[in-house]
Amino acid sequence: MAAQWITKLAGTEWTGSGELWLDPKGNNVDRCDCALRIETEALHYTWSYEGQPKEGSFTFEEGGATWIDSWHQLEPAKCLDVPDAWGLFTVPV
Repeated sequence: MAAQWITKLAGTEWTGSGELWLDPKGNNVDRCDCALRIETEALHYTWSYEGQPKEGSFTFEEGGATWIDSWHQLEPAKCLDVPDAWGLFTVPV
């Protein structure tokens, strides 16, 4: 079931830069170009780490979403909707 915000934004794409903070002390950041594409039932994104392309998506369904990412989350993870949370969508794994 598509939320109202995703229906309004379907077909839009953004590009920009992202940050990945792996340094335990928070002193170093890896930056990369990234892109985001919104479809009626899903949000798809691309990014890179150490020059290697990565991609992921959130596929929205009744009560939550399924998340998969080529670096963070290889196996699909079911996520539950968090009503009244801050942001476009919030789903804990």
